[in-house]
Amino acid sequence: MSSVFSVRCLSDYFKEVVEKDYHKYNSSISLGSCIHLAQGLFHMADWTFTYQKSLLESLEKMRFKSEKDIYPHLANKNRSFGIIRDIANASKHVSLRKPSTDIKNASDLKVESRGYGMGTFGDGRYGGVNPVVSDGNQIEYLDIHMRAVFQYWSDFTKSTQAG
Repeated sequence: MSSVFSVRCLSDYFKEVVEKDYHKYNSSISLGSCIHLAQGLFHMADWTFTYQKSLLESLEKMRFKSEKDIYPHLANKNRSFGIIRDIANASKHVSLRKPSTDIKNASDLKVESRGYGMGTFGDGRYGGVNPVVSDGNQIEYLDIHMRAVFQYWSDFTKSTQAG
């Protein structure tokens, strides 16, 4: 007997796509795992707008006319949302005409490999592989941004199931 599963609501999408991509990102860093997680996190806005718009509007004290209004609002409060949005969009469109961060194209996303014993002084992972974005002038480690946006959507999704 076969079984069929589909993504039917926000919590399904978060559990089946975002959570799984987050765990993969944390266990096996690659450009693909960075891009998949950023896309999943970015598309939480679409799912939230469709299934939990009024709850998000209540939480953020703002009316959203479309799903496209969500990330600019969140990025104004926390730069991590802008970074995630720009990674997701650059990976889809290659280049960005109006980036909200220093990420201008897909080649700004990199995976940096360091030998063990070479720390990143609290910004990235100690030795091994670090996902970074770089505009040529500076390097920014992604873990803190991925974690912040994941935590926001995790907390939000849990709040939709409370009560």
